[in-house]
Amino acid sequence: MPVTPSGRPPLAATSIAVGSFGIDAFPASNNRPAPDQITANTALEGYVDMDSDLVAPFTIPVEAMLTARVSNLVVPVGLSASHVAFSAIRLEPTWMSLGAAAGILAGMALRGGVSAGGSAWGNPQDVSLLALQNTTVAYGLPPVLYNDLANTTLECTAALLLLGPHGAANDATFSQAPARPLTRARGAHWLAGALRAVNATASSGVPPVGPVPKGALWSDYGPGRLFFPEAVTLAAAGDIIPAPSSATAFRPDDALAAEEWATWLRLSFSPHGETRVGNAVNDRMSPGAQPGHTAALTVCQAAEGLAAALLASLRV
Repeated sequence: MPVTPSGRPPLAATSIAVGSFGIDAFPASNNRPAPDQITANTALEGYVDMDSDLVAPFTIPVEAMLTARVSNLVVPVGLSASHVAFSAIRLEPTWMSLGAAAGILAGMALRGGVSAGGSAWGNPQDVSLLALQNTTVAYGLPPVLYNDLANTTLECTAALLLLGPHGAANDATFSQAPARPLTRARGAHWLAGALRAVNATASSGVPPVGPVPKGALWSDYGPGRLFFPEAVTLAAAGDIIPAPSSATAFRPDDALAAEEWATWLRLSFSPHGETRVGNAVNDRMSPGAQPGHTAALTVCQAAEGLAAALLASLRV
C-alpha cells in the first residue's frame, strides 16, 4: 500500500516485476456469524477487500521466487508471500511478468557469469542483481513504474528503469520528470544506492545505508536533512566532493553540473576500471552533459551517465 495518499508503496531494491491489483484476500475460515449478528458489513474471518483506489502499483522482489534451502530452483507462481500479499499478485498479467523474469534468471544462471566482486555465478541465487535487472529491462519488463515515461522515446528510459529500485524512483509520486535538473543531494542519493547494489546478487539483497561518520557534516548540510547520510558517507570515503567540513558548503539543493557528476562517477567506480567507466560515461551522456561542461544536468542525462558507469563496472 502507498506510504502517502496517491504515492508509491515501499520500493524493493531487488525488484524484477511490477504488480497492480487491489488486495482481495479470501477468508481464512468458513466459520459464519450467527444469523442475529449478520449486518450489511459482515464478512467471514480473514476476508480483506481493498479496492484499487486504495492501493497502487507495487514492486516484487526477486528473492520471493527463490529459497536458500534449494539451489537451482525458481518459483514464479507459488512464490513466497503472505495470503494477503498473494491476493494482489494472483493475476495473469503479474504471473506472466514473473514467469518471464524467472525464465531470464534461469537462462542467465545456465550461461554463467561473474559479479562485479569477481565471484562466479552458476545458479539463480548467485546471479548479479544489476545484471538481472538490466536484462529484464532490455526485454521490456520494468522493475518500477513511472507514469510520465510510458510511451516515450527517451533514450534514458532504460537507464531510469534500471536505477529506479536503487533511488531514482524514491519520490512519493510516480512521476520522474526527466527534464528537471538533478540536485546535488539527490545525485548523491542515486549514486549511493547504485554503489550498494554493485555486488548484490539475486538472493543476497542490497545492504542498507552505512553508519554516518561521527561529526562529519558541511556548513549547509547536516543530520536531519534529506539524503544527508548517503552524501556524507560517500564524501567521507572520497567518492564525491567536496569532503565534509564545517567550513565548506555542499549546496545540496543546487543543480548538479555535468563536469562534477562525471568526476563523482570516476571517483566512485575507479576500482572497477576508471578508463572503462570514464569512456562509458562519455559515450552515454549527451554532448551538453559531457565532462568539461558546467551546465546543469537533467535527470535524464544523469541517469544515462550513472547507468553507463554501473554497467561498465559489471564487465570485469
